[in-house]
Amino acid sequence: MKKKIIAVSIVICIIFMLMCYYVWKEWQANPKGNKELDFTKIDRLSLCFADDELFTENKKIIKKLFPKDSVYTKTNDDVPDFAGIMYFNVYDGKKLLYEINPLGDELEEQYIYINDDLYIVENPPDYGEISHLIQQENMKKD
Repeated sequence: MKKKIIAVSIVICIIFMLMCYYVWKEWQANPKGNKELDFTKIDRLSLCFADDELFTENKKIIKKLFPKDSVYTKTNDDVPDFAGIMYFNVYDGKKLLYEINPLGDELEEQYIYINDDLYIVENPPDYGEISHLIQQENMKKD
């Protein structure tokens, strides 16, 4: 009888610990739980490629970079310390809020650096499409 009580107690503790872990993961996710990332103040976006920085204030393009179903989770995963050749700067007026550096797909997960902190993005945006849209917009201005 005591063995049965101990076994049930251990199972209950494991279930409780798993629930706490998933609540903690949910709490770290953005935009709903993670207060350190705030994408609501963005009014200007730039694509940086080599020495060029192309700007847009197009709200549709900005919204594409931060879809509502994307979830950002800070991670300490061991990924190559590699910076892509393009990155995005995100502004509130003239104030730089975030530098976003996508690393690409790796093991079905999208890794990005946001201000030098590594995140995993669930349901990531199409960075290539956004880059293309910003380039097209800037070609029309020339």
